[in-house]
Amino acid sequence: MEKDIIEKFAAVDIGNSRLKLLYNNKFESFAYNSDFNISIENYLSNLPNINLTFAISSVNSIITNEFIKILSNHQNFQSLPIQVYLEKQNLVDFSSVSGIGEDRKLGIIGGLLYAMPPFATIDIGTATTINVIDKDKTFRGGVIFPGPFTQMKSLNDSTAALKDFKIEQSRSIIATNTADAINSGIINGSVGAILFFIDYLRENIINQENFPIFITGGSSFLIRDILEKYCSNIQYKPYLVPLGIMKMVTAANQFF
Repeated sequence: MEKDIIEKFAAVDIGNSRLKLLYNNKFESFAYNSDFNISIENYLSNLPNINLTFAISSVNSIITNEFIKILSNHQNFQSLPIQVYLEKQNLVDFSSVSGIGEDRKLGIIGGLLYAMPPFATIDIGTATTINVIDKDKTFRGGVIFPGPFTQMKSLNDSTAALKDFKIEQSRSIIATNTADAINSGIINGSVGAILFFIDYLRENIINQENFPIFITGGSSFLIRDILEKYCSNIQYKPYLVPLGIMKMVTAANQFF
């Protein structure tokens, strides 16, 4: 990426559980806890005192408003919604789909930094999304289902006998106690669903045996080791969305 762009722009990916930030080729991650505002303020205070634009992708309006409020304490910093760039970009053709979230688009665009299409992205967070781009750089769509922690929360909230269980990496497929059975069902069930959709993409859309698959997201640590046993073409890219933002900024800078 061009050096002047890297120094003038920061990429901000505001998710449901944490804020990820990329500036000057350095990544930071901030959890939404009691120290969030202080941590963000400390981070911003240590940045160079230059005009800096924060290009923001968000699925969390409350945190977005809070972040922009903190930014306003710094005269040289401004925010810019990434939608401004997405409306003008010509990197990927998204015209055949509707209602797709910015994070899914940016994950695909971030994947362009690592491979030419076709490829797929898997983002495992509050929701698990699988997304595919074909050889013509056309986004073909994807699937969405609840992420591991969301599945566990649903069981905790909806059943009287299954309370206070915690999600963790599965120790076995067939379990001999309730906690392990729940973890196996969620983790291995998610793996099975992902493998099913990968097979479908291979046979019906991509028509290629070993196409690149990029896995990202805050909950991917629960699943990626198991997936890698079945798919040698899976690559872990923890900051795919912020990288997609920066690729967008670089490509669209001619408009600003």
